[in-house]
Formats: sequence, structure tokens, C-alpha cells
Amino acid sequence: IGDLHAEFRLTDGLNVRFRTSTDWYNDRRKSKVKWGSAGAGSPYGSYAEDAYTVKENNTEVLATYIKQLNKNWGIDALLGFNVRNKQYENNYQAAPRLAVADLYTLTNSRDPLTSSNDFYRLRQYGLYGSIQLDYRRWAFLNITGRNDWSSTLPVDNNSYFYPSASLSAVLTDLFDIRSNILTFAKVRTSTSMVRRDLEPYQTASNFIISQGWGGNSTATANNNYPNPDIKPEKVVSYEFGGDFRFFNSRVGIDVAYYKSITTDLIIPITLNPSAGYDTKLMNVGKMTNQGIELMVNVVPVRTKDLEWSLNFNFS
Repeated sequence: IGDLHAEFRLTDGLNVRFRTSTDWYNDRRKSKVKWGSAGAGSPYGSYAEDAYTVKENNTEVLATYIKQLNKNWGIDALLGFNVRNKQYENNYQAAPRLAVADLYTLTNSRDPLTSSNDFYRLRQYGLYGSIQLDYRRWAFLNITGRNDWSSTLPVDNNSYFYPSASLSAVLTDLFDIRSNILTFAKVRTSTSMVRRDLEPYQTASNFIISQGWGGNSTATANNNYPNPDIKPEKVVSYEFGGDFRFFNSRVGIDVAYYKSITTDLIIPITLNPSAGYDTKLMNVGKMTNQGIELMVNVVPVRTKDLEWSLNFNFS
């Protein structure tokens, strides 16, 4: 993991930050099945080597503006642009049946080696921003928006936008009713949209290279029919709730009602075998999820040296 960043203060409250980071790792695995054991290669045993290489790079430019405009209003805003590149590679080789017992090498195989390779790259651009306004620190309005461009989607549908908005109010400050009994009271409501793209190489014809009879390589068409009109999934969520604390925060209750609606579900639809493909990814269906969540926090013991807290969750 590596990180390089620089931050500049342009004016009072306005800062610009540049950051680039890389997350890279290798994973090497070996699998050994002993001679005479049940399972792969029985009764001769087997040996396999599996290697993974994953690299992800994120480069970001972010501008933030935080300022108390006057005695009543404050603002917290940001605008950013992100470029994400990810590369995944897997190489697998196996000696399916050992020629000599307890000698775990790829060359010690009585049969042709089996192997497979998996490789993909993806790139995603993101432009995003948010603004939060607060009025006297008891009312808060937060609006966000993000637009992504993904290489895993068709060129004509690779751009998607998803916003969110939330509004909250601290009632104990608004009505000045804070006391030893009612320590804190806050109500909130929010709505948001989330989009999900595809795994790489799902929207165009491609071939799978594999090992066939006698160790010869074969190229087989992917059994998924490419859909150039596929769109990202969309989830719209709503929430209404409140946070209430009593007796100097010895008892806390957080309750929320939520509802989410998922549309444009990406589902593989089974095709007639005469089409030459088994499935086709399509945007179909609609799914709704709703419920109530209740969290209760109780502090039966609170001293200078010890605090005992109990949490209960119901949904």
C-alpha cells in the first residue's frame, strides 16, 4: 500500500487536496492431497499452485470549503474528481494425479497439467460533490451527488448519476428543552439513490481459452449473450427516524423506518439453446424492502473509573 498526497490552503476555509494511492498484493497458494487420500487425484494424490495478483490505484482531486457564514448559518461543501483503475490476475496450474508419492511438484504428474488464467482490467471516473448547511447548529440540510463513468458498461450507457439528501433537527436545541430527564432529541429524514455496474467483459462477445483434449488449447465462446443496452441497477432508499436520550444519556433510543426500492435488476435470463448462448443479462424486475429498526442503549453503571453499557437491537 502506498500513498502520496499534497494539500493547499487557497483562502480562509477553502482547501484543495491531491491524493494518489496504490493497493497492491500477491497471494500464493499451494494445495496438496496426499497419496491414498480421498478427493482430488484419488488414490494418487494431487498438487496445485494458485497465484493471485491484485492492483488498485485511486487518484483524487478534492476541494473543500468550510465556513461559518454568520452567527446563524454555516456551510460545509466539497467537490471532487476520482479516477479508479483496478487489475486482477489469477494463474492456476495443477498436477491432477501424482506419479511419485509425496513429491509435490508440477513436473511430478502422470497426466497432462491442467491450467487456467483469469485476467481483467476496469476503469472508473467519478465526479462528486456535497453541500451541508446548518442553521444555528440545530438544523442541518445535506445534499450530495455523484456521477460515474464505468468501463464495464456499454459506451452509450456507461454514465450514471446518483444523488442523496437528508434533513435533521435537534429538537432539544430548537425548543431549548434540554434537561436531566430529556438530554437530547433529534429527528431526521433522508433519501438516497445507489447505482451498481457490472463485472468486466459482460457487454461484448469474448472467448474463454481453456485446455482441451490432450493438453491442446481451445477457444470457446462465452455462454452469456452480450447485451449492449444493459443499464446499472438502481436502489432508491428512504428513512425516517429519531434519536432520543434520557437521564444524562443513561438511556438512549434510536428508532427508524426504512424503505428501499430496487429497479433495473441485472439478472441472467435463460435462453433457448438454439440461440447458441445459455443466458443473457437483462434489466428486469423490481424489489421492495422495508422495515423498522430499534436500538436501545442503557448505562446501568457509570463512575469515574468504570462504565457498563448494554445495547439492544431489534429490526
